Amino acid sequence: MLNKDAGLVDDVTGRSRALRDDVPGVFHFDLQAILPPASSLYGNAERLRIICEGCVKPVLGAGRLHFSGAGFHLVSASDVAAEDHAQIVNTALLELFFGTEILNGNRQLFRKLDAEEAAHVLAELGEPDRRDTADEEAPEVPRAFSRPVAFEFAPIEDMQSRRAVAFVCKPYLPADNVRVHGYPAVARALGETLSLDLVLLEESLAFARERAASGLPGAVVATVGYETLARSRSREPYRAALRSACAAQNSLLVLKIADLPKGLPSWRLADVVQCVKPFIGRIFVRLSHTDVLFAHQGFLGAGGFVLEMPQMPTPEKCREEIERVMRACADQRARLCIDNISTIAEWEVARAGGASLGMWARGADVPSPPI
Repeated sequence: MLNKDAGLVDDVTGRSRALRDDVPGVFHFDLQAILPPASSLYGNAERLRIICEGCVKPVLGAGRLHFSGAGFHLVSASDVAAEDHAQIVNTALLELFFGTEILNGNRQLFRKLDAEEAAHVLAELGEPDRRDTADEEAPEVPRAFSRPVAFEFAPIEDMQSRRAVAFVCKPYLPADNVRVHGYPAVARALGETLSLDLVLLEESLAFARERAASGLPGAVVATVGYETLARSRSREPYRAALRSACAAQNSLLVLKIADLPKGLPSWRLADVVQCVKPFIGRIFVRLSHTDVLFAHQGFLGAGGFVLEMPQMPTPEKCREEIERVMRACADQRARLCIDNISTIAEWEVARAGGASLGMWARGADVPSPPI
C-alpha cells in the first residue's frame, strides 16, 4: 500500500519504511505483444535484445536490463521514480516498433512486480535486495589517515606528439626505505578508500586551479575507487563533494574509476558510471581485466579506458591484444590509454595498436619528446 505522506508499508511485516532513492523497483516487459507484428524478429532473441538495448540504453539512466526469452526485467535504480522510469522505457519501445502514432493509445508493455516477485527476481539475477537494509545505511564519515600520505602528478602523453595532455594525481606513502606507490597499494595499506578518494579530489581540483590561473594547458585526473561509488554509504558523500566543487562545469577535471573487482559484470560498471555522470563531465575507467569490455552488455558510458601495458610473448601479440581492446573501445566511442609503459619500443607497439594516450612506468628511462 502506497501513501505518499506516510511512505511505504511492508505487506509482510507491516512495518513502515520511507521511500528511498536507492531501493530498486522491478518491472517485467513482455515483448510477445510486439513480436507478431515484427515477424522478422520472431524467434531471434539475440537480435531483439540488441535492438531493444540500442533503443532503451539512452533513456535507461542508472536502471538495468536483464533479458530472458521474449522479454526482459527492468531494475530501476529508484523506487521513488520507478513508474516514471518504466513508462519512459515503455514509450521508447513503442515508438521504436510502431512509430509515434501508437503513443496516443497509451499501450503498456510492462507490469510492476510485487515485493515477493521482485525479491525472487533480484535473487535470481544476483542483485542485492536492499529494501530491508536501506534505512539502516547511514552515510559514511571520512576518517583521518593512519599514516602520512603524499601526492604527485604524473603526465599522460599524446601517443603521436608525445606532448603532456593531462596529469593524474597519484598517492604514495613516504617511508625511510621503500615507498608504497599507486592507488590500489595505498588504499589497501590505509584500509580506507572514501577518505583517500576525497583527498585525491581536493588535490586534483587545487592543481587544476593552479594550472588554469597560470594559463597552462592540460586536464587533471582524479582517481576514485570503484567500491566508493558502488556503496551508497560512500557514494553519497563523494557525489556531494563533486557537487559542491561544481565538477560538472570544470572542463579540466577528469574522473578515473579504478580498482575494479574481478568478475565485475559490465552492467554493474555501467550503473556506477551512470550514478556519477551527472556530477562530472569526463569519466575514464581503469581496467583490471578486459572481460567487462567484451561481455556485450551494451553501452558502458565511459569516455575512455586505461589498460596496463599487456605482457605478451612477442611485440606482435602485444599489438594484437591492444588492437582487440581498441576495437571494443571504438564500439564504446571511448579513447584508450596504455599505462605502465617501460620502453620506447613498448610505446611504439601501443601506438601501432591504436591507443591515443600513454603513461610511462615509474622508474622508466623516459626519452625526451620530439621538438
